[in-house]
Amino acid sequence: MGVQPKSIQSETAQSLLAQQLIRHLGFDAAEQTCRENGWDGILEEVRRRRALIHAPAHS
Repeated sequence: MGVQPKSIQSETAQSLLAQQLIRHLGFDAAEQTCRENGWDGILEEVRRRRALIHAPAHS
């Protein structure tokens, strides 16, 4: 396996950090933490994950 481009590494790191923030703080506090620290990419990931969980189920 080769080295991943920085953009993929960055996306993976943001995804993992978003996951940990949500797990430890919950969605609201994770979003607030991201806003306070200017973590725009991680904030987008937290919001994306919230939308996935709260999306209506398909029948």
